Amino acid sequence: YRVAGRIGSAFLNKLVEYKDKDNQNNRVILSDDLAEKFGEFLQLTNIIKNVRSDDTEGRRFFPREYRRRDVSYENMMDGKGVDAEDARKRMLEKMLSLAESYFKDSVKYIQSIPQHISGFRAFCKIPLITAKKTLEHIREQGAEKVFHGEEYSIKIPYGIGNIVDFSYGLVKNEDGKNANNWLDEFSQRPEKFSFKTGEYERWADKFRGNHRVIISPV
Repeated sequence: YRVAGRIGSAFLNKLVEYKDKDNQNNRVILSDDLAEKFGEFLQLTNIIKNVRSDDTEGRRFFPREYRRRDVSYENMMDGKGVDAEDARKRMLEKMLSLAESYFKDSVKYIQSIPQHISGFRAFCKIPLITAKKTLEHIREQGAEKVFHGEEYSIKIPYGIGNIVDFSYGLVKNEDGKNANNWLDEFSQRPEKFSFKTGEYERWADKFRGNHRVIISPV
């Protein structure tokens, strides 16, 4: 809340308020509460992803009350045996549940952004989708790989090219009229929408039309 949450309300929302107007030429005021939930959703995803690198660099963000009382933090991170493995599994599940508890409010935040602020809507959709798909991937990979910091277990293996393509195509297609409908469906069944090449193409055109973005290699 004090970092990413406040960035949502005190920075992102203020940028919109100071710059953008609605159809009646009034300032656009977005919900600070939803903006903070969105920021916290993204921050919690990063905390889960970076548990190993944060620990290596001396940072500990996982709540003490989520840890098994009979297993120390050090043992949870590096211990062997059933208790240590169980502590890692429990911690990961609690953290995933905490992060995902902010997901639907994050979707509501993006839905509340007026359609004519299409660039900002697309800008917010990209990290929303990326974070949700990252959490799905992390859950599939399991606690042992995540706590060991194995890179393929904490990053979606297919990259974000299709996510960027879809996010911008969605706001361009029919001036973004499909965007909130898709967000409703994504909020209810995010696993239904795969961004893996070969699977992504089967459903994307229904929402984005023929609007595509060419992603240049970095």
